[in-house]
Amino acid sequence: MKSAQQTHRRARRFVPAASPRTSTLSVIFPPPPRHVGTRVVSLALAIASLGHHAMARGHDAEWIELEHAPAPPDNPLKGFVPYAGQARDFPHSMEFRYFALSEIMPAPDQFDWSPVDRFLEEVAQRGCQGIFRVWLEYPGRPSGLPRWLRESGVHLTPYAHEQQVTLTPDYSHPAVRRAMVTAIQALGTRYDSDPRVAYITAGFLGQWGEWHTYPRDDLWAPKAVQEEIMNAYERSFHRVPILLRYPAGEQDPDYAPNHRRPFGYHDDSFAWATLETGRKAD
Repeated sequence: MKSAQQTHRRARRFVPAASPRTSTLSVIFPPPPRHVGTRVVSLALAIASLGHHAMARGHDAEWIELEHAPAPPDNPLKGFVPYAGQARDFPHSMEFRYFALSEIMPAPDQFDWSPVDRFLEEVAQRGCQGIFRVWLEYPGRPSGLPRWLRESGVHLTPYAHEQQVTLTPDYSHPAVRRAMVTAIQALGTRYDSDPRVAYITAGFLGQWGEWHTYPRDDLWAPKAVQEEIMNAYERSFHRVPILLRYPAGEQDPDYAPNHRRPFGYHDDSFAWATLETGRKAD
């Protein structure tokens, strides 16, 4: 996992992250999925039906006034998110895991979902939902690019930073672009209706799938590639919310606009600003 002082691309500063045994993922609640309105209406109708039934029973009906109480810290879809199987000493409702693309895509148009399914089943057995992300480069680890893509001639650029070597693939390569879009489509087909999944973070691009290649900004994915990734997610997912790393408007110099898309945002840092706030202390 990231070092104790991991340099963050957007803010051009060090972002601390704890060790894999104690670190958490901070999640920003996304916009409601497009199907939520239907569920709310259905729930309201059900409540109204129950109320009518109770009133029809006459004296059997009884009003119960509930006292205010703080929401439980393990409410679904919110709160701290530990790595899968860790941090069992505090309440949580979700757990997180990374997957290299090479783990789940052994050949073109072929997928092995057993690692993801195993993760989701283990998390579900603990009464939680899963969040996961697919990556192609991870500082200090071998490339997450599938072997068949490497053997097809996709170039990897190695560079050292903070005593770790990163292998960044050529995100503009047509074969890489096709593989990422195909993988997202397959993810949507398999997991968009899976209740074990809380969110999926967009991933695929940049270190840890965090959408940056700091300090090698010259290796970052072009906006056209970013658009392809977001378009694939928007076409493939209609229930499970997708989270992006950085909000971006029309004039952003590094990122394709995403402020009008039906996505939320996540932040892998806690108690430390990872976007510019105008204050040096942050």
